[in-house]
Amino acid sequence: MARIFIYDHHTEKFQCVEPRGLPAGLRAQGFARQYGGIAWTDRRLLLAYEAVCAGFGPVDVETCFRPPGKGQSAHYAGLALGMGRALSREKRQALRKFCLQCPLFSYVEPPYLTPAWVHAEVQAAPPCQPGRGYPFLKAGSAGPHVFTLQALLNQNGFPCLLTGYFTQDTACALLSYARSKGLPAYPWADGRLWSQITR
Repeated sequence: MARIFIYDHHTEKFQCVEPRGLPAGLRAQGFARQYGGIAWTDRRLLLAYEAVCAGFGPVDVETCFRPPGKGQSAHYAGLALGMGRALSREKRQALRKFCLQCPLFSYVEPPYLTPAWVHAEVQAAPPCQPGRGYPFLKAGSAGPHVFTLQALLNQNGFPCLLTGYFTQDTACALLSYARSKGLPAYPWADGRLWSQITR
């Protein structure tokens, strides 16, 4: 059975729920592609989605989470909503306008990039490089980006526990990965490390 880990930045802890514990529009497909039976997100994304449903009306989300892969995507951290594909063009334009005006979203893709749906993101942490990249992570960090880093380390053959918390286990895997790629062996994830591990 799938489990979704929801990070709460106020308590700095995760809550684990089954898909039925999510808002209805997210249940069907939003987290359908879990990573090893789990997925992760941030409570701020759920609040943004609830704002859409309250202010615009119910909208089904086709994609929220994707297992980490190449490139840097907010979907890998469960921080993006791909929604409105079933809406008419006019309704989709109205949804995009609503998301652009909603202060809970940090980025909404322009229609020339996503003409058939609306892609809207929340930001859980400032990027360590200009643009919409991943944040600087170190011992003590927690959140969906830590899950993403841990998943990428595992995919690259440097095992560590998937917890969402940057522990000693994560630091050891990260140091081993950095050494194997000829990077400075620092126990943190900076822009250079993210660029390498997301190639």
